[in-house]
Amino acid sequence: MKLSRLRRKPEYIRARSIIFQRSQISENALKGFIQAAKEGFDAYLVGGCVRDLLLGREPKDFDVVTNADPEAN
Repeated sequence: MKLSRLRRKPEYIRARSIIFQRSQISENALKGFIQAAKEGFDAYLVGGCVRDLLLGREPKDFDVVTNADPEAN
């Protein structure tokens, strides 16, 4: 393998071009999104669930990350 192949820039997919159906996302993950939005925070699906959804598989679990501070009241 040529070294130039190893130094390629990573390719990115714009999140806005990917659409998942609400029915594909667990009820608890959706609750997390709604609660974060109500409180003015962002929330994102991350990890294996995104991979599985992109591959047309049913995710085993859903990981959600948010910019909310868990220590804040």
